[in-house]
This record gives sequence, C-alpha cells and structure tokens, in this order.
Amino acid sequence: MKHVIFDCDSTAGIPGYPMDDALALFYLLGRPEEAEVLGITCTFGNGTADQVYSATSVLLSETGWDQIPLYRGAGAGEDPKSPAARFIKETVNARPGEISFVGIGSLTNLYGAYLLDSGLFGKLKEIVLMGGYTAPVLYHGKHLDELNFSVNPKAAACVLNHGRNISILTGNNTLKPSWLPKEEFVEKLCGGSAAGRYLAEKLGYRFDVKEKEHGEAASYCWDVVASVYLLHPELYTDRPASCYVTEKGMHSGWLGVTEEAPDTCLLNLPEVRDLAAYRKEMYGGWLDFKVGKKKAVICFTRVPRPGTTKTRLLPVLSPEQCAGLHRAFLEDLSEVYRKVEADVFVAYTEDPDWEQLKEIFPAAAGFFAQSGDGLGERMDHALKKVLALGYDAAVLTGTDLPLMKKEHLESGFLGLQRNDLVLGPTSDGGYYMIGTKKPCSQVFTGQQYGGGSVFENTWKKAEAAGLRIARAPGCDDVDTPEDLRGLADKVCPASRTGRYLEKLRKEGVCL
Repeated sequence: MKHVIFDCDSTAGIPGYPMDDALALFYLLGRPEEAEVLGITCTFGNGTADQVYSATSVLLSETGWDQIPLYRGAGAGEDPKSPAARFIKETVNARPGEISFVGIGSLTNLYGAYLLDSGLFGKLKEIVLMGGYTAPVLYHGKHLDELNFSVNPKAAACVLNHGRNISILTGNNTLKPSWLPKEEFVEKLCGGSAAGRYLAEKLGYRFDVKEKEHGEAASYCWDVVASVYLLHPELYTDRPASCYVTEKGMHSGWLGVTEEAPDTCLLNLPEVRDLAAYRKEMYGGWLDFKVGKKKAVICFTRVPRPGTTKTRLLPVLSPEQCAGLHRAFLEDLSEVYRKVEADVFVAYTEDPDWEQLKEIFPAAAGFFAQSGDGLGERMDHALKKVLALGYDAAVLTGTDLPLMKKEHLESGFLGLQRNDLVLGPTSDGGYYMIGTKKPCSQVFTGQQYGGGSVFENTWKKAEAAGLRIARAPGCDDVDTPEDLRGLADKVCPASRTGRYLEKLRKEGVCL
C-alpha cells in the first residue's frame, strides 16, 4: 500500500483546459488496495492556483470523493510556504519514510514544504514526477513546450538537486504511452462502468479542443504515466541518469543528462517496458474507480480455520465443525451484502491463508488485515481506513450473524443520513453493527468488550462526545452452545447455515 500526497495543477472541467491531471488522480483512486491518497495539494500551471483549487473541488464533490483533504497552494509570485506546503510538511513529519509524493505540476508546494523544513526530502519515501525532457518532444512536427518544471524553475531546480529517490516520467518517455485517441477512450470507458461513462462525458471535451487545433481527435494523458509507475514500476524499465540541473535550464524543463559536469544529480528516468500491459492497467484503474456518494460495509472476521474460530462452541462441535459453521455464516453474509448498494470490505485477523476469503466474498471491493491492540482499536482502525477511501458512510458488522438480513444494513445506512453514529444491539448487551460517517475513536477508547453492557456504554460515550445516535433493529449473534441450539428453529433451511445445521444433525450433533 502506497500512502500518497497528490500534487497537481488539474483544470479538468474548465472549457478548453487540460484534463490529464484528473485522470492521473482517478487512476490512483481506482486502486484503493494499492494507494491511499492522504491529501491533494493544488499548484498553478495549467491554470491559476485558484482555478486549480476550484476545479479540483468541483471534481471531488461530483464524484463523491470530497472527504479527501484538499489544499490550495501558492499562486505565481506568492509565498510558497502555503497551506498546501504546510500540509505536506506536517504529513511527512507525522509518517517519516512512508509518504510517496506524486508531483505533476510546478513543484511549488514541495519547494514550499522544503523551505518550512530543510530535512523534508530525507523523510519522504519517494518522489515521482511528470515533467522535463532530455530531447525535443515533437508533436505535429513542432517541439512541445514543457509546462511543469518550467512553470517555477526555482522550485524545480531545488527539488531535483536536493530531493532523494526521484523518478521522473519525462516528456520524451511518456510521449508514446500517453497518446490517447478519442475513439479508443470513449469505446473502452463508456462500455465498461458507471465511472467510465462519467469520465468519458466529463473529460471528452479535451479531444474536441485538440481536433480543432490539429485536425485530430486525440490528446496526451501525460500525467497518468507517473501514477501508474508509482503503483506498478514492474511495467517500466528504470533508467538512472546523472543530470545537470540548473534554474536556468528549468526555464525550458531541460534535464541535461551528462557525467561531465561536476554537480550532477542522480535521477531515475523510467520508460514503459510493455505498452499493452501499461494501457491495460491504465484503463483498469479508470474503470474500477467508483463514482457517486458511496457507502461501505466492513465485514469484521477471522479466516474459518479449525482451532481458531468459533472456539466457544468446542464443547458441542469439533474444531473442524466450528470452522465449517463459521464458513456457512460467512457465505450467507456474502449473499446479504450483495443485496445492499454498498461496497464490501473484509477486515480479517492476520492469517497467512486469508486469500480463501476471496472465494467467500468474490464481489468484495477490498481485503485488509486488522490492526491495533484490542477489539475496539481494531474496529476503529478499520472504519478509519475505509472512510479515508472517500466513503460517505461505513457500517461494520460481525460475522456470527446467520439471521441478519439486508434490512438490518439498510436501516443502518438510513440512520446515518441524519445521525453521526448507528448501533445495532444484540440481546446479550453487545452490538452486531456500528456505523459512522466520520472517525469517532472516542466511542472505542476505554471500552471493555465481552460483557453485557457494551451497547449501553458505547451509547453513553457517543452521547458524551456530542454525537447524534441512531438505533438499528436488533439482531442476535451466535457465540455459545445455547445460541446454537436456539438457531435451528429461526434460520432458513435453504440457507448455507440451515444446510450446515442439517449436516451437523446427521453427524450426531444435538441441536
């Protein structure tokens, strides 16, 4: 998983202006299991800082990703130590060695962050940029101007000379893979997904602009080449090169590849190795991107392994039977989740065999291991992780729930429309469901789980925090032999659980 600060000069949606920054962002957002976009910083280049901030804000709102922090950077001639620069500095310092910086604009914001903290570059995991050139970039017989590094030569020269682990997707190396004919773009996206249709309709204007200018309905998608490199460098051939970089040279974006100058810097200038594989991955990210106000269900579970799951039933069932029953519960839940208009994420207790969960939840949007000390912290982390992907509401459920229906989940999401938190009680004093629209760590801290007052205590903590709370319909879970004996008369005989209970009876289990 890459933790990304995305720095851009996106003007997508402004009539006549470029749109490839937006496509670079949408690619990353279409790969939530591989990239977490921690924030977006806006710089000038394709447009003014205000134009970029406004256009990006509209784009995030339209697509339902407006929970991602968005920061305006300094405009031309302004102090580079902007809110965007401060965000970069604070985020990198909070997570040294973890942050990947993707820069596809003027580099003013990264330069401003360096001015705020001269040790910043040593704390970044990597810097991936699109810009510069090492040989003339020809389009319709004319050299294309470089419009990223050259927009702020001082900032670019500083970053390239002082930064570490820098990979630059140059104009030369991105020219061929970034070529995007309108016919191909529309055909692949419009026939693929709702997100694809949105992108084709929202950004198709750029092809019309290029057709009027050059008589050809095609455009370049330079910046997405950098985003794909960040996540899939195996599709590229790395080309480390000693470059002589000066502020004067950055006025044109010139990267002087040489070993003769005394003050060279080592930069990686990757090239796409397999064009077909690259384009497949590029389109795949766009098609997997999710559009619209989004809801997510988190299935909080263990892998159904004998001896590690449903162990409280061991007096009645064997370890293998416990695991089989748990798998039946999960298979029924998978069917329930399918009926709800929400993406499903499976948060599992760390297990080397976790991939068997993919068989049970084939339609899941993502799988990740639980993290944190104690049940409360692990649930808190799971909710935070999914909400950070841009979801407007997330509901987390347990898995010992063979009686849960889609109506329980729908009631949970309905409760979140006008409330901050939703809880679904169980008859033993706990809860089977907790949902929220924003992180609420305070309801998990200091909580003792497993007793008969978990629901009540959580409700009181939420009230004390000033949160509005909704109560979902109750649904009992199955933890003990007593719970299991009462299940047979309630569960649907045709369900996976119903059929497994019948199997247990035939094996001599008294239910």
